[in-house]
Formats: sequence, C-alpha cells, structure tokens
Amino acid sequence: MSYHTYSIVFKADKHVTELKKALSEDFRFSNIREFFTPFKGIICQTSESFKQFPFDRFPDSFFKSQNEVEEYFSATENKLIDFSRKNNDLKIAFIEMDCFGGKCASNGYLIVNGTKIFEQDVHHSGHMILLKQIDDKFNGWFFYPFTRSFFSDKGGINGEISNFSLPAIWMSFNMELGSDPEFEINVSENELQILNENRFEFYLMNLGRERIKAMGRLFSNSEENIKFIERLLTNNFEGFEHHFEIDDFETGQKYLVANFKEEKYNQISSVSYRANAFNERPFQYSEEASSTPSNQTENVKQKNEKPFQYSDETSSISSNQNENIEQDKESIWRRFIKGIFGN
Repeated sequence: MSYHTYSIVFKADKHVTELKKALSEDFRFSNIREFFTPFKGIICQTSESFKQFPFDRFPDSFFKSQNEVEEYFSATENKLIDFSRKNNDLKIAFIEMDCFGGKCASNGYLIVNGTKIFEQDVHHSGHMILLKQIDDKFNGWFFYPFTRSFFSDKGGINGEISNFSLPAIWMSFNMELGSDPEFEINVSENELQILNENRFEFYLMNLGRERIKAMGRLFSNSEENIKFIERLLTNNFEGFEHHFEIDDFETGQKYLVANFKEEKYNQISSVSYRANAFNERPFQYSEEASSTPSNQTENVKQKNEKPFQYSDETSSISSNQNENIEQDKESIWRRFIKGIFGN
C-alpha cells in the first residue's frame, strides 16, 4: 500500500487555535492537527488520493466535477504562498512524502513571507533535513505526523532495541500474552505485532545489524492503558538494551521506558530505516512459508512451528552479545518458571 502525502508543517508555541482555524479555511478538507513531539507544532496534510475521491461525496456539494477536485488540491502550493504572507513570522516547511513497499523518499522547501528560503531535493531523509531547518534539535527519522493513522490515534509509541533478537522478544511476549484472548500476536521472520483492538498496537521491525525498530499506536490514552503499556514494556525488555517513548497526542505528555542513554538513542534513531523497500530484504522463510507467500505472517496462537531462520550475518554474534543473550534467556526462563510455580 502506498503513502503519498503533501504536508505543511511549522512550529506553533502560541495562537494554536487561531492558526488551525486559518488553515481549515484556506485548506479545506485537509487533515489538521497539533503535535507535541519532537517539538510543538501544527501539521496540515493532504493525500495524493484525495484527487481521485469522487466529487459528489464531498460535503455541501462543494465540487461540481472531478476536474474541480483535482484542480483544488493541485493548487495547495499556491494557497500556501498566500497563507505564508498572511503569517509572515512563520517558517513553514512544505514536504512531499512518497512511500511504497516500505521504501520512502521526500522532498520540499521552506517558505517565509511567501518566499522560498531553502529547497530540498528528493532523498530518503529529505524530511529530516527540512524539519531540522524548523527546529535545530530535530534528529530522528521517525515523525509521528507522517504515519498513516496519526490523525485518528490517541497516542503513539516510538523506540529502539539494540543487540538482541526478535525471536527472544516474541517468546517473552507470547509467554505473557499468548493465552489472553484480548491480544493477537502475529510474527514473521523480521516483524512482530502485538495487537489489542481496544487498547494499543505495538510493532517491531528487525532491521539487522543488531537493531530493532519499535513503533506503536494508542487507541486509548487512559491512565490505566498507558500504565499497562509501561509495565508490559518494562517486564518484557528487562535485560535488553531499549529506549521507548510513549506519547499522548492529546495532552502532549511523554512517558519513558528506557535503560540506555538518550545520546545513544538519538544516534540510532537518526539513521533511516526506510531507505530500501522492505520486501527487498533477503528473507529466508521455511519451505512451507515460501510456498504460501500470502501467509508469510502467522498467528502464533494457532501455529507452533518455529518461524525463524537466520542468515550468516545475523547468526554471527560477538562473545559479549552471546553473553548478553544468555543472560536475557535466563531472565525469560526465570519468568517462565515463576509463571508455572509462582514465587
């Protein structure tokens, strides 16, 4: 599934309500939302797919033909010039983000008082370069407003895991949640999903080179749900190098579950994980999985076969990493025994 959007982004520490209202008037039918991390700002976003949306399904009979729809959304950049002139103290980024098959590229420019002051050509980290022009502390490739469900989610999870393997993480979560009917655990060689449709989704992507990217969505931002997620992450990543941020999109509150320094987290998270198409990675499925490509992700509650095969690169681990893994396996084993026999 492709993701092709056009976004207007700027910092907004004050006059947020007024600015959102002005955007809604100048860019009707766009998705508009305030965000709090990694800096306070506002995003106004349209999708390339809006141009194909049937004209007679827009409210108030706003359009009379499909041509009018395409012309309206194609004029976004011209309207941005007018908006910039009316708000001449704002440094505004216009960012086009295009993703397909897990590979992303972006380009755009900065505009102040109706004049472009910086332009960025297409690059897999183009949005990072542009957003850093807005806030010089911006350092991560991940940006919540560029996720598909940002405008409907109550919150999100963003994090990194270092020097550990996905199978061990799956084993830990499966021991704790595998028998709970409210949770669905899906796993493939390079992906793990923990889903509770009423509470949250937690997704892990194995990037190789001892790096696992963590992302997630909050369907509820209740205190009970956030505390449950904090406890779940703390319990299941004990002994692993990890850094997770749980963000409430409505209040701006941030919750941290981490055991390595922010400096290391910033260094890891600044590296793009979308430079190559995800389906171009050298997956090594079993013969059974390879013969049924539509079922490469299995529900672990229904399947018991081991779904992991390692390449030479991922199986070659230093002695220190082996030591860490043995310690982590021992920790998981202690939890397993404790779950059966109690204290």
